Amino acid sequence: MCTEYSPEKGGVVVFNRALAEALADAGHNVIVRIGEDASRYADAQRPNLRILGPRDLPDAPDSRKLLGTADDPHDMPDHVDFVIGHTRFSGPDAAATRDARYPDAKLIHFVHMVPEALGRVKADDDPSDLAAGIKNHAIERALVANADLAVGVGPAIAENVREMVEQARAAGGPVATKDVHELIPGMEFVDRRPRSIEGRPMKVLLFGRADVGQKGAKEAARVVSRLQFEGRPVQLTVRGVPPAQVVYQQRQLANIAKTDVEVRPFTTDRSDLYTDLDDADVMVMTSRAEGFGLTAQEAAGAGVPVVVPSSSGFGRWLGDEFSAANAGPSIVDQGFEDRVPEDRWLEALRNVADNYDDAQNRALALQQEFKDQNATWPGTVEKLVKALGRL
Repeated sequence: MCTEYSPEKGGVVVFNRALAEALADAGHNVIVRIGEDASRYADAQRPNLRILGPRDLPDAPDSRKLLGTADDPHDMPDHVDFVIGHTRFSGPDAAATRDARYPDAKLIHFVHMVPEALGRVKADDDPSDLAAGIKNHAIERALVANADLAVGVGPAIAENVREMVEQARAAGGPVATKDVHELIPGMEFVDRRPRSIEGRPMKVLLFGRADVGQKGAKEAARVVSRLQFEGRPVQLTVRGVPPAQVVYQQRQLANIAKTDVEVRPFTTDRSDLYTDLDDADVMVMTSRAEGFGLTAQEAAGAGVPVVVPSSSGFGRWLGDEFSAANAGPSIVDQGFEDRVPEDRWLEALRNVADNYDDAQNRALALQQEFKDQNATWPGTVEKLVKALGRL
């Protein structure tokens, strides 16, 4: 269950779509219940992949409010084996659907972030986020405790999910959770065209809202300023700013970087993402409390050199599962909620700038390691299905 199904959406929506299609590709019968008009996805339907929207659509539909059983269409299946929900957005409706319609089905709950830590970090910008993080953590903990299988996206989130299970048990309430499964999103691989940075600035790409301190755009700009001062020309591009703030954020970041910064508006168009990655020489993820880092994973899948925090889910996965020779230079030692250690980021990007051919070759070698380990959606689904079979 998920609010939407559009391939142009980011985050959980794209994740759920990829998961559903991979399960169908593996031969399973999949029903995707969404909170929007399903007719627009007629081309995505197949005999074993059905997309069902609400029975009736109001004049101004809110997809977040149309997943409840009261809005179910008449052609909901009579029986399912598993009901899947994601975070606090579709998790409560998934639980209600399981209880009301499919009491014999197993409930699977996916967690996509570390809400309490994220709230603490975001409170630097807005103190109210601290309370929101505590509230969201409590919601997720209850959803996790009610699920037969709780799934954490990547090692950092899976670790937090295990902590939620222990907290729920310590509180003395009922805990249905039989297991916690760590899921690594599947990757898509894109051929990387040859390039050189000789005679031009190195293009550094950051995905994330420049107006949200947790994403680290200002820290990235300060690192760029120091690289410029050292005589290493760099062009910083930030993708993900609300359209009304593009000019303001461009000025702010350029003032920090002491050079022009290109700020691009937030987009849901996947082709924009691929264009950005093709144009970039290196992608950085200077964020704090980053549960996984899907955009960094997508960049690495496209053969782009990446630099990520060691504590992020993606950074931990790189460090744990892949060769130090290829993955090591991509990882910056940084605590999960710690301030961005700009000296370490400077060292990492200085190494990329001074040895770009080596950095690009490592990125391509790392891409091959991903392929060798079958870090694809079929491989991911195979592991998930095995976990489901143990319930």
